[in-house]
Amino acid sequence: MALRRMLPGRALNPRDLDLFPLLKEACPLDHIGFELAFAAFLIWIEHETKEELDQSAWRKLQLQFLREHLLNWIPHYANKLNVRTRGYYVAY
Repeated sequence: MALRRMLPGRALNPRDLDLFPLLKEACPLDHIGFELAFAAFLIWIEHETKEELDQSAWRKLQLQFLREHLLNWIPHYANKLNVRTRGYYVAY
Protein backbone atom coordinates (compact mmCIF):
# COMPACT_ATOMS: atom_id res chain seq x y z
CA MET A 1 0.00 0.00 0.00
CA ALA A 2 1.31 3.44 -0.90
CA LEU A 3 0.65 5.02 2.49
CA ARG A 4 2.75 2.41 4.27
CA ARG A 5 5.58 2.75 1.75
CA MET A 6 5.68 6.51 2.31
CA LEU A 7 7.21 6.14 5.76
CA PRO A 8 9.74 3.32 5.53
CA GLY A 9 11.02 2.01 8.85
CA ARG A 10 8.03 3.36 10.75
CA ALA A 11 5.07 1.35 11.87
CA LEU A 12 2.21 3.10 10.12
CA ASN A 13 -1.39 2.15 10.46
CA PRO A 14 -3.24 4.83 8.47
CA ARG A 15 -6.39 4.20 10.48
CA ASP A 16 -4.52 5.39 13.59
CA LEU A 17 -3.92 8.85 12.09
CA ASP A 18 -5.93 11.82 13.32
CA LEU A 19 -8.26 11.89 10.31
CA PHE A 20 -12.02 12.13 10.03
CA PRO A 21 -13.41 9.26 12.17
CA LEU A 22 -16.31 8.36 9.87
CA LEU A 23 -14.03 8.27 6.86
CA LYS A 24 -11.62 5.91 8.62
CA GLU A 25 -14.43 3.54 9.58
CA ALA A 26 -16.33 3.55 6.30
CA CYS A 27 -13.71 3.64 3.56
CA PRO A 28 -11.05 1.27 2.33
CA LEU A 29 -7.57 2.79 2.63
CA ASP A 30 -7.30 3.35 -1.14
CA HIS A 31 -10.59 5.30 -1.29
CA ILE A 32 -10.14 8.75 -2.84
CA GLY A 33 -11.65 10.42 0.22
CA PHE A 34 -9.24 8.70 2.57
CA GLU A 35 -6.24 9.45 0.39
CA LEU A 36 -7.14 13.13 0.03
CA ALA A 37 -7.68 13.29 3.79
CA PHE A 38 -4.20 11.80 4.22
CA ALA A 39 -2.75 14.47 1.91
CA ALA A 40 -4.54 17.15 3.96
CA PHE A 41 -3.19 15.54 7.13
CA LEU A 42 0.38 15.85 5.80
CA ILE A 43 -0.21 19.53 5.04
CA TRP A 44 -1.68 20.10 8.51
CA ILE A 45 1.30 18.42 10.19
CA GLU A 46 3.69 20.63 8.21
CA HIS A 47 1.73 23.70 9.27
CA GLU A 48 1.76 22.65 12.94
CA THR A 49 5.47 21.81 12.96
CA LYS A 50 7.61 24.61 14.34
CA GLU A 51 11.07 23.54 13.15
CA GLU A 52 11.95 24.58 9.60
CA LEU A 53 13.86 21.35 8.91
CA ASP A 54 10.85 19.31 10.02
CA GLN A 55 8.54 21.41 7.86
CA SER A 56 10.79 20.71 4.90
CA ALA A 57 10.64 16.97 5.59
CA TRP A 58 6.84 17.02 5.74
CA ARG A 59 6.69 19.05 2.53
CA LYS A 60 8.96 16.51 0.85
CA LEU A 61 6.65 13.71 1.99
CA GLN A 62 3.63 15.58 0.61
CA LEU A 63 5.29 15.93 -2.79
CA GLN A 64 6.36 12.30 -2.77
CA PHE A 65 2.81 11.15 -2.00
CA LEU A 66 1.44 13.42 -4.71
CA ARG A 67 3.93 12.36 -7.38
CA GLU A 68 4.22 8.67 -6.62
CA HIS A 69 0.61 7.96 -5.84
CA LEU A 70 -2.14 10.54 -6.34
CA LEU A 71 -1.00 11.81 -9.74
CA ASN A 72 -0.72 8.24 -10.98
CA TRP A 73 -4.44 7.60 -10.86
CA ILE A 74 -6.55 10.66 -9.94
CA PRO A 75 -6.33 12.34 -13.40
CA HIS A 76 -7.45 9.07 -15.03
CA TYR A 77 -10.23 8.69 -12.45
CA ALA A 78 -11.39 12.29 -13.03
CA ASN A 79 -11.49 11.75 -16.80
CA LYS A 80 -13.56 8.58 -16.42
CA LEU A 81 -15.91 10.39 -14.06
CA ASN A 82 -16.27 13.24 -16.53
CA VAL A 83 -17.14 10.86 -19.36
CA ARG A 84 -19.64 8.80 -17.35
CA THR A 85 -21.33 11.49 -15.28
CA ARG A 86 -24.82 12.58 -16.17
CA GLY A 87 -27.47 14.66 -14.46
CA TYR A 88 -26.86 16.80 -11.38
CA TYR A 89 -23.07 16.42 -11.23
CA VAL A 90 -22.45 17.44 -14.84
CA ALA A 91 -22.47 21.12 -13.79
CA TYR A 92 -19.49 20.48 -11.53
